[in-house]
Amino acid sequence: MLLRLLLVLPLSPFVWAQNTDTAILFSFRRSSVQIQSSPTRLTATSNEILIGFMTAVQVRERGPHRLYIEFPVIQTGGRSVDLSGGAVRSRGGLSTFSVGPRYQYTLSPRWALYGATDFGAATYRQSTVTRNFVGSSREANPLVAFGAGLDFRLSKFLSVRGDFRQFTLLGDPPGKRHAFTPSFGLALHF
Repeated sequence: MLLRLLLVLPLSPFVWAQNTDTAILFSFRRSSVQIQSSPTRLTATSNEILIGFMTAVQVRERGPHRLYIEFPVIQTGGRSVDLSGGAVRSRGGLSTFSVGPRYQYTLSPRWALYGATDFGAATYRQSTVTRNFVGSSREANPLVAFGAGLDFRLSKFLSVRGDFRQFTLLGDPPGKRHAFTPSFGLALHF
């Protein structure tokens, strides 16, 4: 009995936290690029689907202010295409794994705003085509993500969430980012 208590006690803030939430988020984005230089014309189209799973554990609360540690895992489908230096680089299947603080301000019993900063890693499939080379590889880069969102409580245990994230891959050339990504879904609070 004592051994069981010693094993469960350190985990109890995470298991029995008053306000832990888990969310599932979805997004769809269609983008296209057209490049013309006579007589060559290139068109690249991407349909990107995002699925995100986020779990957050509340670590501090004071009045309307709440601090969480969040653990988002995001998977995208679709491809982005980069044309530079005589090469075509195509990137797709981005997966992100990160952790970071989330600050939430409760506006009313139903409405809450939040901001987050996450640090982690991103993996993706990269294909490169040049005049002398065709190749494909699985790449990984560190990432920083900044986000904001809005929760609307439907009940004590369920809310509708709008989330907006900007991912920056640190291994990319300066100024190159993944697009600002809005997503929407449901969050369970327990």
